[in-house]
Amino acid sequence: MPVRLLTLNNPVNSSIKSPWLNTVTKIMAENPSDSVEDKLRLLSQRFSHRTARELDDLRHKIGQSDEQHGDWELLEYLHQVLHRLTGSAGTFGLQQFSHQSRTLEQLVKGLLQQPHNKGDKWPAIYSELQHRILPELKDLDRLLGDSAPKSAAISERQNHDNEDALLVLVEHQGAFYTSLQEELKHYGFALMSVASCAEFSQKLSRIPTSVIMIAHVSQAQACIEIRRLLQQQTPQRSISIVCFGSCPEFDSRYKIAALGIDGLFSEATNATEVAEYLQRLQTERLEASGGKVLIVDDDVDLLEHYRLTLTAAGMTVKTLGTPEAIFSVLSEFKPDILLLDVHMGAYSGPTLARMIRFQPQWLSLPIIYLSAEQDKSEQLKALADGADEFISKPISDSELKETVRTRCFRARQLANLLARDSLTGLLKHSLIKQEMANEYARCRRVGEQAAVVMLDLDHFKRVNDDYGHGTGDTVIKALANLLTHRLRKTDKIGRYGGEEFAIVMPQCDLTQAEQILEQIRLHFSGLVFQSGRNEFHVTLSAGIALLNDYEDPESALEAADQALYQRKQLGRNGVSLALAGAAKGEQQ
Repeated sequence: MPVRLLTLNNPVNSSIKSPWLNTVTKIMAENPSDSVEDKLRLLSQRFSHRTARELDDLRHKIGQSDEQHGDWELLEYLHQVLHRLTGSAGTFGLQQFSHQSRTLEQLVKGLLQQPHNKGDKWPAIYSELQHRILPELKDLDRLLGDSAPKSAAISERQNHDNEDALLVLVEHQGAFYTSLQEELKHYGFALMSVASCAEFSQKLSRIPTSVIMIAHVSQAQACIEIRRLLQQQTPQRSISIVCFGSCPEFDSRYKIAALGIDGLFSEATNATEVAEYLQRLQTERLEASGGKVLIVDDDVDLLEHYRLTLTAAGMTVKTLGTPEAIFSVLSEFKPDILLLDVHMGAYSGPTLARMIRFQPQWLSLPIIYLSAEQDKSEQLKALADGADEFISKPISDSELKETVRTRCFRARQLANLLARDSLTGLLKHSLIKQEMANEYARCRRVGEQAAVVMLDLDHFKRVNDDYGHGTGDTVIKALANLLTHRLRKTDKIGRYGGEEFAIVMPQCDLTQAEQILEQIRLHFSGLVFQSGRNEFHVTLSAGIALLNDYEDPESALEAADQALYQRKQLGRNGVSLALAGAAKGEQQ
């Protein structure tokens, strides 16, 4: 699901505090003594109550709509809510609700595809709203009441779901901001307008943990105040602030930086650069918020304490009480960092670190000693055997979390530098082929379907020739950002070479892949690129094959490439499918 963009027509005034803070406190309050099971149960109950309120709000808005005046914003909002509920309900065990919500979402999506500038279309849409959608919403409410929410097993998300990230645009009137909003739509940033701060406070239940605020530099102080208030209530919130405006003087730029904002752009900056920066902020947030940690310690009680502490902080943790299985766990789990005790009965941590460094694939693995050893010389000697840091026990939970989080973040950054293309941030050629081979093996093992896509920019040489290679790089990065934002988190994207991209889409058949790529094609063709005073558009072509319809992943990739070639022959700017067993030229 696209990240939601909340538009505030008025900047937040620091005098509006009490009602807002009370609402924040009420919604965000947590009971730290609850067990994980109790927290999940409470979360399910909260989801049901919140959804009931949202459904009631939707019914009220539809009831207030006018047959004579098209309310396309209402239709957009209705689609956004249904899309989110469809993805969330299954996670909370409301499978029937999710299924019916998806059906209704598809209906609304079809209505949204009607030309907005055709006023004669609205009466028919209004009739659908009143006589079909409104009763369906009431039925959803019934399903919500009849179901007993329970926690569903954690599974891979089926949609590119970024509900935990919200963009808040503190609106500044002008052509630049209007253009920015329109361009961000193509990248998947959906728009939600809020007329006032009072209305904003009423929507706090939909504000996730991560927020990126976008504002004119004149509103920077107000945004900083928002961040202070929100983080005061929920310290784990990630709130970034990006400002636009002219600050040519060193002193003015220094003052803005001193406030604590995270980015500053002039209003001449194009939307492609803004989208790229926002995507980078979100990527860094995701990398900073998680991590895979392997802990080896012979103190079982302490080991469990570490596991619970780090797991509660959002990290994935594996533990070993004895080190005999460490190499098999390393190979299977592939941790970002290793926490290792120095003294473990018959085993020495430094000796284990030296053994691990014998194998080249673990030379870059950060190893951190956790030990009660206080002797500095012993600590330095231990570090000389291949570790990166020494932390003395006892260590506070907060220090443990911050140390591990920072180390995981840096480890992932370094891994990405090695694994990803420097221009786009996508997987390199060899790694996307490896992901394809891995998915092929998985499909064969569990009997699932997966699609492989070859995608190419149309007439890209003409872009380089007419506007220069720098502009060509901007176009490539724009497509990479759009793919990253609009595809699912489970999809793997790689730069295959030049202007060509490869995508692996697990648990996806040809029809689903075609629909997804067709939407991406339409949105990309709507992007406006600039070179000097010239504006231009670029299109793309794609070929899709079903990975497990072929004898090996290379054959599937070749089939997708042939489908791409056929699309080029048919006139470009489209998506073609490769049918297994079809003769060359028979792709759809």
